[in-house]
Amino acid sequence: MHTMIGSISAKHGNTVEGELLCHRKSKFMKKRLHRHVRKKILYTVILAVFVYPVIGYAQQSRTFNPGRTRLKVADLISLLEKETHVRISYSDAIAGKLQQTVQLPAGNINLQTALDAMKSNAGLDYSMNQGFVVLKDNRQGETIIRGKVTDAKGGTPLPGVTIKIKGTGNGVLSGPDGSFVIKTPAGAVTLTVSYIGYLSREVKVTGGSTGINISLWESQTQLGEVQVTASRKVNNEVATLNERRNAGIVQDAISAAQMTKSGSITTTQALQRVTGVTITDDKYVAIRGLGDRSVIAQLNGARLSSADPDRSVVPLDIIPAGLLDNVTIYKTLSPDRPADASAGIVELKTRSIPDSLTLEFTTQAGFNSTIGLNGKYNGFYNNRLGFWGQRVKVHNLSADFQALKQQYPGGLVQIQEMFIQSRQNPALAAEAQRISNIMQRFEPVLTTSYQKADPNQVYNISFGNTFKLRNAHKLGIILNGNYYTRTEDIHNGVRNNYSLFQGVVTGDYRIFNQLTIPNFITPAYPRLGSYLSYIENTGKKTLNYGALAGITYRFSERHIIQAQFVGSRGAESVGSNLKGAWQNTGLTAPVYNTINQLELSYRAFDTYNLQGDHKLLTMWWSPRVSYNISSSRSTQNDPDFRSTNLANLYSVRYGNPGGVSVGKNEYAFVAGLVHGVGNDYSSIMVADPNGRQFRYLKEKNYNVKVDITQPFKITGKEQLLKFGVNFLRRDRISQPIFLDYQVPV
Repeated sequence: MHTMIGSISAKHGNTVEGELLCHRKSKFMKKRLHRHVRKKILYTVILAVFVYPVIGYAQQSRTFNPGRTRLKVADLISLLEKETHVRISYSDAIAGKLQQTVQLPAGNINLQTALDAMKSNAGLDYSMNQGFVVLKDNRQGETIIRGKVTDAKGGTPLPGVTIKIKGTGNGVLSGPDGSFVIKTPAGAVTLTVSYIGYLSREVKVTGGSTGINISLWESQTQLGEVQVTASRKVNNEVATLNERRNAGIVQDAISAAQMTKSGSITTTQALQRVTGVTITDDKYVAIRGLGDRSVIAQLNGARLSSADPDRSVVPLDIIPAGLLDNVTIYKTLSPDRPADASAGIVELKTRSIPDSLTLEFTTQAGFNSTIGLNGKYNGFYNNRLGFWGQRVKVHNLSADFQALKQQYPGGLVQIQEMFIQSRQNPALAAEAQRISNIMQRFEPVLTTSYQKADPNQVYNISFGNTFKLRNAHKLGIILNGNYYTRTEDIHNGVRNNYSLFQGVVTGDYRIFNQLTIPNFITPAYPRLGSYLSYIENTGKKTLNYGALAGITYRFSERHIIQAQFVGSRGAESVGSNLKGAWQNTGLTAPVYNTINQLELSYRAFDTYNLQGDHKLLTMWWSPRVSYNISSSRSTQNDPDFRSTNLANLYSVRYGNPGGVSVGKNEYAFVAGLVHGVGNDYSSIMVADPNGRQFRYLKEKNYNVKVDITQPFKITGKEQLLKFGVNFLRRDRISQPIFLDYQVPV
């Protein structure tokens, strides 16, 4: 029991001691808290009286350069908070004014200047307090001013007059009756009134004024001549349609934009989409079905030269479509066009100089659907072109071979005689070996073979710019380069030749049956029958690259001079194999036909062009002189064009019932007979396509055109009188060499 009381007593004693300790600590903490509060109040008073005004003054007086004189309110607020370290707040009521423009003075400004500008331009009042700025709308006291603007002399209302509040961007236009209504801040404001052809004036008014009549006096200032110039774009569909609609002759065109959409690589590919134009051999253009003989081609108005050894027409596939703005087809003649263009004119217009800096780069890759990816095409041994087509010239006739003509004027007979005598003469034996080595340099292959096809590729880069010089002169420059390579193939195509005749003519008496017209064919009932049927395998690999360089110097809007250079290079290899048979020969055994053609070609094209256009006077009736001086050069090299046309007459000499037979084959090179019908052989001309041809052709054109145009009016409508001169000189040089095959009978 004692123990229990003792323990309770001890516990009670401890509790009382703890209460006394807590009471002493509480009194001590109250004293410390009172001292801390008094110190904080003292510090706040010191900051409010001495420090905050200094900070506020520093924030207001700090200057900075906004970099621009016109800023939106929202952008200006962000800039002020960044540069002056103030905090700017505003209510939702002025959120609609954050996009208004504030006009600031140039150079360095401070916070006060910026806030004053917001007040005058955007109608925002402000209050500053210790680093804080509060924005509010000061237009709550806006008033409305009503008035009317009239002519000072006649009193007639002036519509469309500009009335602005001076120092702000706020303004209105007068209505059809000259009246206007404008909201202004309360108090006096100054209105700035301006109108075209009248003297501007400033009017001071007070807010709430109505019935104000503002009169303006006509300006007596003599206005100078105003010239508006623009360069017409001709590389889009709208431009070509407008030109076609306004033309006085029948024409059609395709623009660069349409060429790009259609994926055209060459000019002839683009022209396939022009109405009334027919493309043959992927190179030549015929217009309105009149053939390509009388179709001429012009580049920027300059006559182009042709280096095709078989035709005088220009093969347009050598000009990349990437160098052109548009191609125009003139289907009818006009007096200012060349007289020999009876079938039409193909006008090529190169890329125009842009008004501003332009840099374009285009690259494309693909494959022909008849070949496929990683497919093959029909080619022949050693038909590589090289990246620039430089390997074509490897097949040119060697200088040693061409020197044989001078060394042995007796020709093949003299060489054969020397070979016979060389058996007994060591010196002649060495010469015979030298000639044999020369002959063995010719490619021995006369047939085609399939090879791996590279993907089609197109690269184009263009740069242009116009520079403004002193005295309003302008200099324009354009540079353009284009490169492409593509592969095509016809695999197991069917080609049929039809004729009125029956029979077979090979140029060899062993495989021959004269051509006749069957009795059932009459003038009233003409009927074409199958004459030759082939399975065709033809592959073609083409590469082409070209460049355009142009410069334009504009002295004024009345005088302009342009110079252009267009150059193009191209190489091509074609391997063709035709296998078939004559039909309805009249012979007892079939006659088979195999044709192989292996062709390599390298073409070059250059044209230089200088143009000028000059309006002699400033009046509308001033005569205009234009001229075009150009030189064009084309070359085509066809080294070692190999062609074989072989006929095979197969007849059975012996056969037994078991199906075993012995046949006889008669072979002969086919030589076409120009006159081979009936029994009249007195005027037969043999055209032998078998052999190797080495052809080189060069053509140069010199063209000068000068036109003078005189405007005049009849019954108030403007007319044009045009006369001029056109000079053309063409120099054409051809150097064909033909080597035929000798087959023993």
